[in-house]
Amino acid sequence: MALLAALALAAGCRTVREPAGDEAGARTPDLPADSRYPLVKPVLLLPGQVVAVNAKLRFVVLEYGLNPLPLPGTELQVFRGNGVVGKLRVSGPTMGSQTIADIVEGEARPGDQAVYLPPSLETITPAGPVATNVIPPVFPETP
Repeated sequence: MALLAALALAAGCRTVREPAGDEAGARTPDLPADSRYPLVKPVLLLPGQVVAVNAKLRFVVLEYGLNPLPLPGTELQVFRGNGVVGKLRVSGPTMGSQTIADIVEGEARPGDQAVYLPPSLETITPAGPVATNVIPPVFPETP
C-alpha cells in the first residue's frame, strides 16, 4: 500500500522543462496585440427605406427609423429583392428620421432598401474568390 502511494506521489511531481534549441523558435513572440492581430473594421449596413420617388426630378425620400442618418454626399446602393437596381447620393435636407437623396444611376421605387457600402468593399481585390454581390438583410414588407 505504501508502495502505491509513493508511485502516485512520484507521478504527480513531474516537472515540465523549457524548450531548447529549435523548439524555442517555434514559440509565438510576445508582440503588442496590434501587430499580432490584423486590424478589422466592422461594416455596418444601416438600411434606409425608399418612401417616395420623384422620377422627373430624380430624387427620393429615405426613411431611417431609429438608424442614424447618412451624411450629405454619402453614396448608397439601392436593393430590390436580391439585386442592386440603382445608386443614390444623399443631398439633404433632413427632417426627423427622413432625408433626401439624388438618383445617380438606375432607378428606385417605394419599398426599395438603400444601403451604405463603404468604398473599401467596392474596391477590394482579394487573393481568392469572393462574392461580388452583397445582399442586404431582408425586411418584412410593410402594408
